[in-house]
Amino acid sequence: MNKINIIQEKKEVNIYIAVAFIFSLLVHLIWVFMHHGDPAYMWNGQLMINTNDGYYFASGVKKSLYGMYQYNHMVPSFLDRGLVFVTFIIVKFLHIPLNSVMLYLPTVISSLIVIPLILIGKLYNKPLWGFFSALLASVAWSYYNRTLAGYYDTDMFALIMPYFILYYFLKALKSFTIKDIFIATIFIVVYSFLYPHGVSVSNAMVLIFTVYILVFYRKNEKTYIFLILLFISASHIPLPIIYEMTIKIILLSIAFFLFTKKSFSMKAIIYVSAITFLYFLISSNALESIINRVVSYTSTGTVTEGSIHFYGVLQTVSEASGIPFFPDPRNPYANNVSYRIIGSVIGFFMFIIGYVILVLRKKEFILALPLVGIGLFAHWGGLRFTIYAVPIAALSAIYLLGLISEYIQGKKLQYMFLILATIALIYPNVKHALEGYNPGPVFQNSEVKDLNSLKKISNSKDYTLTWWDYGYPIWYYTETNTLIDGGKHNNDNYIISKLFLSTSPQFTSNLARLSVEKYAKTYDILKKYKKDIDKAPQEYIMIDSKGHNFIRPIAAPIINTLLQEGKPNQKDPNKFLQDLASSNYKLPKKTRDIYFYAPLKMLNIFPVITRFSNIDLTTGKKERNIWFYPTYAYKKDGSLIIFRNGIAFDTAKGNLILNNRELPLKYLVETKIESNGDIKVTPNKYHDDGRYVLLYIKNLNEFIVMDNQTFASNYVQMFLLGNYDKSLFDLVVKSPYSRVYKLKK
Repeated sequence: MNKINIIQEKKEVNIYIAVAFIFSLLVHLIWVFMHHGDPAYMWNGQLMINTNDGYYFASGVKKSLYGMYQYNHMVPSFLDRGLVFVTFIIVKFLHIPLNSVMLYLPTVISSLIVIPLILIGKLYNKPLWGFFSALLASVAWSYYNRTLAGYYDTDMFALIMPYFILYYFLKALKSFTIKDIFIATIFIVVYSFLYPHGVSVSNAMVLIFTVYILVFYRKNEKTYIFLILLFISASHIPLPIIYEMTIKIILLSIAFFLFTKKSFSMKAIIYVSAITFLYFLISSNALESIINRVVSYTSTGTVTEGSIHFYGVLQTVSEASGIPFFPDPRNPYANNVSYRIIGSVIGFFMFIIGYVILVLRKKEFILALPLVGIGLFAHWGGLRFTIYAVPIAALSAIYLLGLISEYIQGKKLQYMFLILATIALIYPNVKHALEGYNPGPVFQNSEVKDLNSLKKISNSKDYTLTWWDYGYPIWYYTETNTLIDGGKHNNDNYIISKLFLSTSPQFTSNLARLSVEKYAKTYDILKKYKKDIDKAPQEYIMIDSKGHNFIRPIAAPIINTLLQEGKPNQKDPNKFLQDLASSNYKLPKKTRDIYFYAPLKMLNIFPVITRFSNIDLTTGKKERNIWFYPTYAYKKDGSLIIFRNGIAFDTAKGNLILNNRELPLKYLVETKIESNGDIKVTPNKYHDDGRYVLLYIKNLNEFIVMDNQTFASNYVQMFLLGNYDKSLFDLVVKSPYSRVYKLKK
């Protein structure tokens, strides 16, 4: 190929990249175009982000920039997390406001996916294949959902890095130059920094590349050089991640220099590759980590720690719950694998057929099998996995279209077919972005105002106790600490759930103070006894799988410490909980304030919250059948009010009707939240022996059917009715959107 043709080809590819990037960027900004200026979505003049986890990274940026969160040791620094590092650099040196970076960075980073796809097309002298694939992949349903404007999370890196790795794997097999595999290894190293969960993905890609190259190129000396570089990049060095990344890049650079400048015997190279392979397997636990990842997303039931049983969290996370391959005709827009990967059932079948043909014709595309497999694993492991298959699905479907077009006479008609067919595949995805998807901000303006009020009366030593969904936003907006959050939602979910579900204000006060003071002390213990473990208080000592003592880490659940789980003096959980209800219970000295927070919208997830403490810790069995069913009135039929969940209420008899059974109602309670946050409660009594209560929240036009014991819980009484023990709590923030109580003792 002459120089002029090379220049023209590069220009063509650059144009394709620019057009595809701009197209992706515009689609990812649809959410901004539609909602910018909506007062409910704005804070400090900017749209707020729409993913809870984003506040984790944003808090890390604030910590790195301003030295905040000195008492919250769960907040990362820019050396701990790649997204924090990238954002820190942009904010500090480009002087772009943090809230603007949080909103727009996902659109820019995620749109880079077009580059490796177009380059793959160019690699096979079919740049249009890559271009059309890039247009489709960049806006596909699942990819858009997890990378649109405001989705400030590491998902923006989760996909682009594996496909750059795939491109350089394919390029290395074509050129068989060390340079290409060296670049692939740099992407592998950086990937683990930008997206730590991606280690399992890159390990799978390294393993399949290893098998492939040994099968087809085992007699080539460069094969083993490739493997040495790959195993170095994928091995684990037990150092902080920023140092691990730096050391591996240095080692790879040295190895690259040596292998390109010096000659080594085949025997020596094979020997070194074997050693690096063993170190890779041992240090990274590659196979074990992949298997554990699969198991963690398919496990259900309780989590057993010694003789204590806790409710497992993954079974309550919607995005970790399996989804069907195809849409349900009764609810076609519900999550399913085919729509999320490529936007349509027809597109999904084109992907599967196209990928099989692609592998049969170009066997090296078997290297994409881990990405295909992870995407299809969403059927069992949850919708979050679908994004990994999006680009290879686009490449496969467009490849199939290209094969079909070859049966059409005339180049113009072929191009017309390809363009129209690609538009047809893209259309449902763009339609989804325009019409079907609005995640909304994590908190609306009115809710953030309440958090801002909490910030004004609290300090960075204080704790705010709430459900883990709100943990990271609590950090960001109030600068207070939490017991559970989006990353630390473990056994301590039991504590928070118990605080809300308990009917005893005294129990809640005691458990909150005990848990927070013990947990806050953990860091001091860790620093003081790190080098002298045997002198640490026994309650803070844990034992690893090999029987070695170590100080309880910051992220470990405090409930295990309170119960002395695994120790000779392990407490009886039921006796421990019973004692906590006493006003004479001896508590640690108060060192900080504790706040209880719940937004009004939490009532919709309260049924899930109750599961974590509605369990006998000694047996793992459910303690009772809890009724708490938020619903709306569907229609009125005479004296019957029929709810959407199938339950009906007979206003004349005062009975609930469920499955043709009449259940006597004790109270119908109507509440109205005034503009100043006061709650006006109007009770109507029906049956003294009734076991259920119907709560009507006028502001929401929402009904809640619940049992008497749940009605008496701290959550319902304090946050839905405004009743609280004034000797134990102060109501410090109230509005129609949320309430905050301060613990007095």
